[in-house]
Amino acid sequence: MIWCVTLNPSLDVTYRLRERFVPGTISLADTMDARLGGKGNNVARTVQLLGQPVTVVGVFGGATGAELKGRAENLGIPVVSESVPDDARICITVISGDGAITELRPPGPWVTKHTADRLLSEVERGVLPGDWITISGSLPPGLEPSVYSEWIDALKPKTAGIIVDCGGEALSLSVAAQPTAVVPNQEEFLAAFCGKPPSSVGTHYIVTGGADGVTWWPPGQGKRRWIPGPVAVVNSVGAGDTFLGALVSQIVVGKSWEDAIPWATAAATASVETVGVAVLDPSRIALHLAKIQEARLC
Repeated sequence: MIWCVTLNPSLDVTYRLRERFVPGTISLADTMDARLGGKGNNVARTVQLLGQPVTVVGVFGGATGAELKGRAENLGIPVVSESVPDDARICITVISGDGAITELRPPGPWVTKHTADRLLSEVERGVLPGDWITISGSLPPGLEPSVYSEWIDALKPKTAGIIVDCGGEALSLSVAAQPTAVVPNQEEFLAAFCGKPPSSVGTHYIVTGGADGVTWWPPGQGKRRWIPGPVAVVNSVGAGDTFLGALVSQIVVGKSWEDAIPWATAAATASVETVGVAVLDPSRIALHLAKIQEARLC
């Protein structure tokens, strides 16, 4: 089982416009795509699409939270959750007719440490030694950056591995708890570590960079990088979540990191061809995998 943790879930709504988006005016959208969202939920949708068992873990607030739980259940994904009174986020992506992408990301509902601890206890009771955990995204108001490191400390002895995708102080504190891997994007990695990962006995550092490719620092070894081939980008939002979902889906069935990372890169490349957030056609993965090249690094 793969458990995908999202403490700040959202309803992800994407609008695609025919004309150029002009702030301060009325814009008419050609299409609308609404999905169960928040980074970890995007990961979960990818895991399910790729055929692996997955459970959604999150704090679902108000009527929007109830809608999100319903969407997970309609997809056939089990849910482990806590509720809070305030509504979960609605995150909006606008794809302009000229290809520009605008994102609106609210902070989310207030969540207490007590609520997060109750949720962690539920996960601790459910996990098995062969399970994998992903922990993704921003923290809602009310929770300190140390929450993720506390989850790592509690769940690492009980599971096969934990992969974390976050930024800022939460990322730095997570690394101190030594998860199996961290998968920040380039901006988050530069901000936290100035472009060079701290020494770690067992943590894989995997940095996603869009067209610049994916860079991997195996524990105690030199870095490697894979560059995707050219692709017609429609919506790049959520590509990193698709990458993580594809990565953990490969690792859980015994693939090596060396094989799983380029495969996940190909999956993320396929996802940017679609309108929705973290949506992909799995039949496109092999095509993109054939175009990936490993870069020569000094």
